[in-house]
Amino acid sequence: MKEIYLVNLTSKRGKLESDLDILCDQIRAIDINRIKSDSIAKLSEREMMEVEEMVKIILDFE
Repeated sequence: MKEIYLVNLTSKRGKLESDLDILCDQIRAIDINRIKSDSIAKLSEREMMEVEEMVKIILDFE
């Protein structure tokens, strides 16, 4: 059974119009020109730590 590595963000922050999930097991390389200078929302310190831990597990850094 495949594990799901996601962090849920609610739309009650920043410019988010709906809830979304960060899919930590679907890491992609993107062109720097696709990144806009203004952010849609910010992660809390706890959420960022959660994402970092999941990425470490997926990339086998532990």
